[in-house]
Order: sequence, then structure tokens, then C-alpha cells
Amino acid sequence: MHKYKITVPFIFHLGSLEPRKNTMGLIKAYRLLPKKLQNKYHLVIGGGKGWLNSSIYDYIRKYNLSTNIKIIGYINNDDLPIFYQSAKCFVYPSFYEGFGIPPLEAMASDCPTLVSNNSSLPEICQNGALYCKPNDIEDISRKMEQLLTANNDELVKKAKVQTRKYSWNKCIKNTQQIYNSLFK
Repeated sequence: MHKYKITVPFIFHLGSLEPRKNTMGLIKAYRLLPKKLQNKYHLVIGGGKGWLNSSIYDYIRKYNLSTNIKIIGYINNDDLPIFYQSAKCFVYPSFYEGFGIPPLEAMASDCPTLVSNNSSLPEICQNGALYCKPNDIEDISRKMEQLLTANNDELVKKAKVQTRKYSWNKCIKNTQQIYNSLFK
């Protein structure tokens, strides 16, 4: 974590900085957390620059959040497991996801996970994650606070069971079966 200059416990988010990832909603929800939690847990945001993101940086400056919110950019794949395993929780309040690999990676790493209750995320995460309404900043904040203050052992156990349903080998096998059935 020293490579990325992260020295305190943190909440982790991974995704490009673009509107559908709801990074602004996440930052606003973080700002609603009690100050003692903000001081104890910084918000670390990793991922590419995306698009339409200048308002995110403006908001952080306007509310003097740069001490507690770290936007660190792209994270090397070899470093991702360390982030998931070191984070107090993973938060992914996306407005839309086609699948949602980062929440599965977090869940597989025993990181308590909060995701949106929309698109593919409930199907993918099932009972292995806590859910929030992505358009409700207060709901996102309440659920983050819940993950930061509760015992999450049961959630982590359920997540481990859920993530076992997915693997790249299964994906390859299923894709090959589909191709084989199409070209018989």
C-alpha cells in the first residue's frame, strides 16, 4: 500500500471515473458519514479517468475532501488483491453494470461488499453483498456506515459461497459449448 501512499484503513472503490459508475454519488455518501468514520477510514478510488469527471474533482476541492479521498488512478492487476484484502469494505454504487467483475473480486477476497440493487448486480452477487439504491445518497451512506461498524463475518461467508459459482475456466467451457452448438 505504500506504493500508492495509503497509510490508513480505507473504503475501496474500483471503476473508471464516469457517470454510470456513480463515483459522485459515492463521494457525496462518504461526505455524509460521521466525521469519526471519515477520519478512521479514507475513501480510495482506483480506476481509469473515464469521461465527464471534472465535477468529481471540483466537488472534492469545494468540500476540502482531498485529505480523506484518494483518487489513485489505474491499479496494476497484480496489486488489486492487496487492495481488496486490505480494504475495510468495497463500495460499488453503479447505475448500470453488464456484469460486475470488481464486486466479485472483492467478495472472493473476503472484503465486505456494497453494491447497487440494479442491473446485473443482484443476480451476480445474490446474498453475498449488501445492497443500496444508487440514486439515494443517504441510503449509500447508511449502508457504508453499516459495513464499517458491523460484524460482517456472515456476509463474507455468503460471499465466498457465491463467488465459487464463477471462474474463468467455467466461462471458457460454457463459451466453447455455445460455439460448438452453433457450428455443428
